[in-house]
This record gives sequence, C-alpha cells and structure tokens, in this order.
Amino acid sequence: MSEEMNNNEQVQTNEETLNQVKESVVENLEESSVKELDALREDNNSENQKVVDDAQKKLSDIFEDLRNVIQDNSDPEKIKENFNNSREKVLDILENTRKKAV
Repeated sequence: MSEEMNNNEQVQTNEETLNQVKESVVENLEESSVKELDALREDNNSENQKVVDDAQKKLSDIFEDLRNVIQDNSDPEKIKENFNNSREKVLDILENTRKKAV
C-alpha cells in the first residue's frame, strides 16, 4: 500500500512539474511578445498606440486560449500542435504590427 501511495505521489509531482514547465514556456513567449510590442510603442502618436493596443489584445486572447488548452488537455501532441499554432499567430501579429506601427 505504501509503495502504491509513493508511486501516486510521484506521478502527481511529475504532472505538477510538467504543468509548471508548460506554463513557463507560455509565460516566456508572452513576456517576449509584450516587450516587442512595447518597443514599437511611440509616445504622442495615437494611431501607433491604437495599433499596438489592438495587437496586445489579440496576443492576450491567444495566450489565454493556449493556457486553457494546456490546462484542459493531457495529450502532448495536441498541446504541441496548439502551441505551434499559437506561436505562428503571435509571430504574424508581431510582424503585422511592426509594419503598421512604423
């Protein structure tokens, strides 16, 4: 019985660690994206502010959706697919924002 409890505790610890790693990856991508948007922001330029704010909202939605997918799924392939799709969307938004903000 004790060995079974130890195994269950180990599995739970491994799952918690994996979830922390997944969240850390999402946080790092989100943080670097926000920094890039902040670098595009120009003071006293309302059109620029609107473009950057719109991009920031889109990114926020993407990261919220990605966190939900990670939380709701245990299939590594599904998580990987969603992460890659989200990353591509983020890169597209950043590229479009760079073009519009300059």
